[in-house]
Amino acid sequence: MQFAVSTLGQSNIAISFDHRATGTASRFASIEYTTDGTNWIVFGNNSGGLSPHDTFFTFSYDLSAIAAVNNNANFAFRVVSIFSPLSFDQNSTLADFAANSAYMRANSGASFTAGGSTTTGDYGASGTWRFDNVTVRVIPEPSAALLGAFGLFALLRRRR
Repeated sequence: MQFAVSTLGQSNIAISFDHRATGTASRFASIEYTTDGTNWIVFGNNSGGLSPHDTFFTFSYDLSAIAAVNNNANFAFRVVSIFSPLSFDQNSTLADFAANSAYMRANSGASFTAGGSTTTGDYGASGTWRFDNVTVRVIPEPSAALLGAFGLFALLRRRR
């Protein structure tokens, strides 16, 4: 999934989305961004948060500390399937996989314990991801929020 979103005139950007996987899809995803539309920078990963499968999980990422994201017409972000950064046992009939060597399926039958899986399911290229409620938003600065609160207080006091 990839979104190109101009942040011209904006700063303190955050992104969030709901993410769901089928049991044979990859459990791990990398969150990447670009500020020039060409070169992608890995911001982080979802820590394997797509298990158990068939459940929507909400992920939020604060990009406000990245100055190049602010006021940028070329800003974009994407979510990319990645190999498991941890070693794992995919299923009871396959050998264990070393870190960064294979996709780990989202089904909870896959285990981070060597020889720990008791199921026979496997990662499959036909597994799917689903996304919902993708949001790019501006995080208000504390001073702006405080100023707004004082303004509201003054307005309420004036009405009295």
